[in-house]
Amino acid sequence: SSLPLIKYGEIFNNYIEPFFIISLLGISTDHKEMAMIELLEIGIDNAVAFRMAGKITEKDMALVLSEAKKKMAHYENIVFFEQLDSFEGIEIAVIIEEFKFYFEVGISNISKLAIVTDKKWLEKIVSIEDKIFKSIEMKCFSIEDKDAAIAFLKNA
Repeated sequence: SSLPLIKYGEIFNNYIEPFFIISLLGISTDHKEMAMIELLEIGIDNAVAFRMAGKITEKDMALVLSEAKKKMAHYENIVFFEQLDSFEGIEIAVIIEEFKFYFEVGISNISKLAIVTDKKWLEKIVSIEDKIFKSIEMKCFSIEDKDAAIAFLKNA
């Protein structure tokens, strides 16, 4: 009995590459790791502000999206303030919930997004997202520049 011949390219494209991308992005379907999202008050009425640490779960993101829906019910446009203290990954379900949220409520009433982090790689992702979501002004700030991030959002 002979084993089927599998070319290296097929193995890489079908198995290794998707696994590598999921690992690189920190995407997980494991629900055992702890995460934390804490809603913050930053002195801007139309802001959805939160601090994240650990691996972000669907439950964590539901809290943020619920707060965003409340703000959207009261304000014509809203802004987001995200502080990433640590980042150990994100569940695939979180990404799905975000897309469902954007499909349901749209993004036209989100005017600005400030991300406060010490993760340099995240700045590159935000730069790409800023080009994709042209109607939302996005900017990264260092942890030390938290006040500048809040000032950026106040000028929305």
